[in-house]
Amino acid sequence: MCQKYGVISHLSHRGELDPSGDLHAQATAYLYALQGRINWLLQINPEDEALQQARESVKRMLVAG
Repeated sequence: MCQKYGVISHLSHRGELDPSGDLHAQATAYLYALQGRINWLLQINPEDEALQQARESVKRMLVAG
């Protein structure tokens, strides 16, 4: 999970990280994509508390960047 080990570690474990590229930019792009998916799901089910918490968590990770 991104929260426990960090976004870069998560992407590396999934095999989605290009070590020759800008790691911070890749992590940021992943978080924005994740934020978009969460927002889309919240449009369908706006009362989902787990998704609301996930959205706040992603926002915090983007701000901490």
